[in-house]
Amino acid sequence: MTILYVDDDADDREIFCDAVRSIDENIICVTATNGLDALSFLESQTQLPDVVFLDINMPLMGGKTCLAEIRGSKKMAHLHVIMFTTSTNPREIEECKKIGANDFINKPASYLHLRELLTFIINTRKTLFV
Repeated sequence: MTILYVDDDADDREIFCDAVRSIDENIICVTATNGLDALSFLESQTQLPDVVFLDINMPLMGGKTCLAEIRGSKKMAHLHVIMFTTSTNPREIEECKKIGANDFINKPASYLHLRELLTFIINTRKTLFV
């Protein structure tokens, strides 16, 4: 399983991938710093990640624009994209769902909650490939 995590905060990227590795060391956690980097990575891959976690507020290209680009691409449109953000704005949630987000999840406040959330998501995704 491969996960792409897109977030401009270096600490968030490190903590996220550490949590993923603590759940299953065989999962590949790839990161990008913004939507442009994420699209560049995705376009260069022959095998796309199983799930993309996408922050909303980032420089150069934010998560909503990146999501729209993913949904507009024949190669990437099928990707499972989870908007992973601190935003709780109902309009933003609705907008992301209209663009095509599969899920909208608020970033947990603690490492323990992050690990629990990721364990659930990873285990759910794994059962889809059995």
